[in-house]
Amino acid sequence: MQKKKKKKKDKKQNKTPSAPPVAPDPSTIQLNPAHFIDDERDQVEQIPLAQVTADSRGLAVASLSEALPYLREPKNISSDFCPGFDDH
Repeated sequence: MQKKKKKKKDKKQNKTPSAPPVAPDPSTIQLNPAHFIDDERDQVEQIPLAQVTADSRGLAVASLSEALPYLREPKNISSDFCPGFDDH
């Protein structure tokens, strides 16, 4: 007796179209300040994006659309060292 070979199903046929990834709402993200420390070993607190200025201190979480104005500006707004920025 000969065994019948099963035809391999095309993997693409079995896949259902996946929804695009959903970005979390930045206002719902709460960071633990103990996870972020500066060069002096002080905790870096989370601050709202609206408080980000050249004189503020903290870490802000933003969506891509909220962050774009800061990303498009070629100038660093932080006095801390940020790898990848050449203006220090």
